[in-house]
Amino acid sequence: MASLINRARLVKSSLCPNIKKVRKCFSSVSVDRILSCTHSSSYSDFRFQRQQISQQLRSYRYSSNNQINFTERSSPDLQDLGPDEKADIFNRPKAQTTIDEEEVSKFSDLAALWWDEGGEFEALHSLNDLRIPLIRDGLVEEKRLDEYRLSKPLEGYWILDVGSGGGILSEPLARLGASVIGLEASEENIKIAQAHLMHDPEIRDRIKYTHATVESISKEQEGKFDAVVASEVLEHVAEPETFVSSCCQLVRPGGSIFFTTLNKTTLAYALGIVVAERLLGLVSPGTHDWNKFIPPRELQYMLDQNDFTCRVVHGMWYNPLSKRWTWAKDTSINYAIHAVRSKTVDGVENVWKDNET
Repeated sequence: MASLINRARLVKSSLCPNIKKVRKCFSSVSVDRILSCTHSSSYSDFRFQRQQISQQLRSYRYSSNNQINFTERSSPDLQDLGPDEKADIFNRPKAQTTIDEEEVSKFSDLAALWWDEGGEFEALHSLNDLRIPLIRDGLVEEKRLDEYRLSKPLEGYWILDVGSGGGILSEPLARLGASVIGLEASEENIKIAQAHLMHDPEIRDRIKYTHATVESISKEQEGKFDAVVASEVLEHVAEPETFVSSCCQLVRPGGSIFFTTLNKTTLAYALGIVVAERLLGLVSPGTHDWNKFIPPRELQYMLDQNDFTCRVVHGMWYNPLSKRWTWAKDTSINYAIHAVRSKTVDGVENVWKDNET
């Protein structure tokens, strides 16, 4: 009996601190069933199971003999749920096939931290030192000299920022003159991005944040963007081939696509997960899944299948001491790719074709 009470106390302190009478009345509760839920295979699974358990504990009622009886509610394991079932739980449209609901939920929980430059997303803020020049230089090289404005080099360009999060990349692109559409799967992130944008009247008319995915807009907006950027997103999607294909579809003929992501190597696992997440705490544990990492050759092949030609493949290294990124020849951990779509694509009208005679 003492052992049962001790186990009850453990559950009480870790899962439901506000329920005061659990210890006295726990004889009708299956402690093993509750404790087993804390052994989920990932942080998101555990958080989901804990929410389900908390709901059960809050729904108890006393019977005539003063014991706790639970109103039974199912607590399914996320790993056992299909895409449609996950979409129902997280209130997401079922058509968004590349969305991983666990990833969306994970980053939604961190929404308030997007603009803390010394916090959870510090490395992403620092990454702008590399990815902004990469995008700028990749696009303006095709501009004529008389079209170039030093203060607004991206003026006239329409850019789609896929997985825009809190707007860390969208805002600097808009300051360079670009018109930016931020595409984001998390409504919480969009609220943070919109609230931050309101503090900068210079760019707030150049950015629009949309709660959607690339699959949901790929047909309607096909070939409409000068550039599509998916930075630090590819390693979080469920179906990378579909995701890349949909991104490519949105680029105009002759337009550009930019990716930054993680290579699928042992070194990327050691430094990107073991060191960055577990030892140094640069990002939250569980942020990355090595099985979703994509080698550069595989990404280049996907781009080639969509009529894109790779212009640049750069390695990127992060120094946790200086908290700065630098370009590198070695692509074994992080890397960036810039590819350009063929100027003649069957079935795709070039809506940006020059009107010059």
